[in-house]
Amino acid sequence: MTSLRRLAIFILLATPAYSQLQVSLDFVGDSYVDVRFSEALGAAPTTEQVVLAVSPNVVVPLTSVGYLAGSKRGIRAQFASGALSSGKSVSICFSQVKTATVTTEKICARGPYDDLRLALRGEAVSKRLGGELNDVSVNLAIVDPRTVSDAFGRRIAKRFVAFQVTVGNVNKDYDFLIHSLHIRFEVDSSHGTQDLDTPSIDLTILRGVAEKGQSQSPRNFMIRALRGIGTVAAAYVGVIDPTNGVYARGIAAFNGPVVTSLESVFPDHTINQMNRLNDSAYTANTLVQNERARVMVGFVPQVFLIKESERNEYWNDPHEALPYFLPAVAQVTGTFITELADVPPVVSSLNLEGDRTDFQASSSEIAGEVVGRFLQGAALSVSGFDGAAVEIEGDTTDTRINFKLKLSKAVPPQTKLHFKVTRGDLSTTHTKVIDYSVESPPLSALSPNNAALSPGDVEVTLTGSGFVPGLSTVTASDGLGVALAADSATTSEMKITVTIADDTEAKAYEIRVNNAGASSNSETFTIAAEEEGSAGNGDAPSEEDSNEDEANGAGNENDGTNP
Repeated sequence: MTSLRRLAIFILLATPAYSQLQVSLDFVGDSYVDVRFSEALGAAPTTEQVVLAVSPNVVVPLTSVGYLAGSKRGIRAQFASGALSSGKSVSICFSQVKTATVTTEKICARGPYDDLRLALRGEAVSKRLGGELNDVSVNLAIVDPRTVSDAFGRRIAKRFVAFQVTVGNVNKDYDFLIHSLHIRFEVDSSHGTQDLDTPSIDLTILRGVAEKGQSQSPRNFMIRALRGIGTVAAAYVGVIDPTNGVYARGIAAFNGPVVTSLESVFPDHTINQMNRLNDSAYTANTLVQNERARVMVGFVPQVFLIKESERNEYWNDPHEALPYFLPAVAQVTGTFITELADVPPVVSSLNLEGDRTDFQASSSEIAGEVVGRFLQGAALSVSGFDGAAVEIEGDTTDTRINFKLKLSKAVPPQTKLHFKVTRGDLSTTHTKVIDYSVESPPLSALSPNNAALSPGDVEVTLTGSGFVPGLSTVTASDGLGVALAADSATTSEMKITVTIADDTEAKAYEIRVNNAGASSNSETFTIAAEEEGSAGNGDAPSEEDSNEDEANGAGNENDGTNP
């Protein structure tokens, strides 16, 4: 882009409310100045009507003045090269400026040559229900793209231009309910300079963009890939290393400490960015309480404002790209309202900051938030899982409830938690599905791994990794009865009872551990038939049986010697 020096002027005329003439100037190179007006001019000023001067009162002659790019809202004036110096005070005056709504004899602006002030302003349009137009003020500022990336995520920053909009309500009796937020621009096109009036993208749409950015962030993609590799590798434990368990222990270390440490070294910022988006992004029916101000961020798609080839320039050097967005005007529409007692709470979203490890823990506390409207003073409860309870943290506001979800046992994936928000006699229920991926737990050994075919119970210890107390279950092949001993499970050991019934067959059975559908490798538990003539279940022969055997033996000898 051509190097630019700019002096942006914001001029208020003594005309009816909100009849404002706005002018921005871009010094192009060292011999041109482009002047843009917020309204079309009745006629292009001549060189006699535009005076460019350098302090102290040194007039810089203009060699030509004409419409800019065929637009009646801009002019280009040429002056002698090198006539202006950085840091010098410059004054520019226009005489006999006429537009469709404004006529002024003379307007002037002064400032240093290399000064830059954003030519931004705001307007409020309101239904007069208890309040007046001058009770509401609107201010606008551009947020640079890298700050947007840090605050809301890179995908949002690359696709939208962000504007901080501050709406103030000085009315003492009524709240101001914002219906819409619009940003008006002056853009160049093949048809000349034109107005572009675009509404800010609503929060509900922005969340969809941010959620896809969350799933496609390099950090989250890497963690998911590592977990996927670990899950696939764990499925081959019984095939690759069925005896000594070295492979199983290696996979357990990879799925446990290695992946967990990477999650700590590279924290996931996308959750906080989503929360910040919920707090700050414009959404319809935003309330500005009486004698308060509300700061929000409006988002306009970059594709409507700058060409694709210019977006990298905006990212790398926002200062040079500012002419694309100047002048810009923020406009809010809305109405003055008063609170009604019989309005039910409205929940737009409910967010939990927990991950898989939190939901699989035997006990945990997870931070959460309810976002919506009419939430001030509301109570919160949860149902659908007998190990869950909620506790509100801090004071509730009209748009937010912060809380802690307290879990006393592991929560299986796809569990539906029903959060009930109650305000007075009215309530709203929001269902949150606990959705997370589970991993196959590597099973390394059974002790003992065999028993005699004799009715009774055998206690067996399972060792491995990735067991989830309260969530893991044990199964056996061919209907062999197995039961998990109460409160015996840890992340690496479980105790089960194997029941040998009267109809149990002598054979090898496969034992597996299941984590909510994700099955481990199998380990073999063998039930062997008793040898003929041996005592059942390993017991020693009784004295009576021994005497009987001896008598039978003596009889056999007599049978062999006497007729």
